[in-house]
Amino acid sequence: MNEYEYIYMKKRRDFGRYCNFDSVDAKILGQIERQPQCGDMFVEQTIINAVFHNIVTMSEHSVNTARVRTSSRVMNHVEGGWPKEVDSTEAQDTLKYRKRLEKDPQF
Repeated sequence: MNEYEYIYMKKRRDFGRYCNFDSVDAKILGQIERQPQCGDMFVEQTIINAVFHNIVTMSEHSVNTARVRTSSRVMNHVEGGWPKEVDSTEAQDTLKYRKRLEKDPQF
């Protein structure tokens, strides 16, 4: 197992119980009586004339920018990252350099 990997070992029965819903009839919990005298406090509006201030204002803008020429280049990276004094083809040199890095406290 890698140091950056953690596997959870938990059985399905330990995750919790399933919800158990029952079918019940609808109940009226409260009722508000209609009051016709309160109707004078409100002004009837059609939806066409309604103005909403909570809608985000959006705008569109475009700019003609200068084109930049790009190119793709391919690199074959077989072995790299070694200092110039270490020959990457020699296994003994690379092993010696790795041991020196492991002993280094700043590594």
